[in-house]
Amino acid sequence: MSIKDIYAQHALTSNIIRVKPLPPKSVPHRVSNFSVTTDSVVAKATIVTSSDTRRISIDWGDGHNDTIRIRPGRIFSVQQHLAGTAPDPLPEGTYEMYHAYDEPEDRREFSRIVLLNVEDRDGGNDVRLREIFILPKYRVSHYQARFQIPEPCDVGREIQKFTVSMHLGENPFGNWELDIPNNPAGSVIWHLLENSHFSTEVSSHSTEGGSTMVSFRVSEDDSLFDDSGSTSFSVNYNAVTEQVERQISLSDAISETCRIVIRFDREVTLIANMPTPVGPVAYAGP
Repeated sequence: MSIKDIYAQHALTSNIIRVKPLPPKSVPHRVSNFSVTTDSVVAKATIVTSSDTRRISIDWGDGHNDTIRIRPGRIFSVQQHLAGTAPDPLPEGTYEMYHAYDEPEDRREFSRIVLLNVEDRDGGNDVRLREIFILPKYRVSHYQARFQIPEPCDVGREIQKFTVSMHLGENPFGNWELDIPNNPAGSVIWHLLENSHFSTEVSSHSTEGGSTMVSFRVSEDDSLFDDSGSTSFSVNYNAVTEQVERQISLSDAISETCRIVIRFDREVTLIANMPTPVGPVAYAGP
């Protein structure tokens, strides 16, 4: 190597500046927590933001979207604020949004993907996904039952004595002693079984395949052989609002002796506990 080449190499290396690598630029997470809980067909999304938020959008996965365009600290439900029914403020930067899904035809559990998009004032955004499972729940109410004797059960006696017992599952629920005159008017008179009404919550995940078993047992006091009979039916998530009528055949040790009828009204409602007013609602903490 010539003297010229040595000087040229020295000049090149002496002009090199060593630069330390910079750490990767951190992108702030605008969402520090995102959770979705469900109660029957109502979903509640809780969003906690860690930076100044410009807009929060949620796609509920069923074709419906909700958007909040407010600063933390303002109540999204103006109606509640004016009515004085707004809940206590949430922690700073926290939002809650509610949504009611449509009832599925088969009334069984279904899933949806919920997409959250949070934008800040600089145009940056933070996107999160959650899969949720929605289990429709139903309130089934049975109103007080009534008891009728379409035909005499004990010919020759002035008073017919009946004992009616009712069970919910394996648990006794009611017991009634009825003294009913043996006359033609008995075929059109309904006798109230007081306090026989009940209400239960059912879903496709309830005990015994989503059902509660209801049973009535009837016995008639006879001078020779007591007559008895029973009926049972399930209350499940497929029940509908209707008037229910059940016939019970009473028989003794020899043969069938008579029939009695038990009738009651059933009401079925979908449980959907949305905050007031009904519709998309959100609250932002101060």
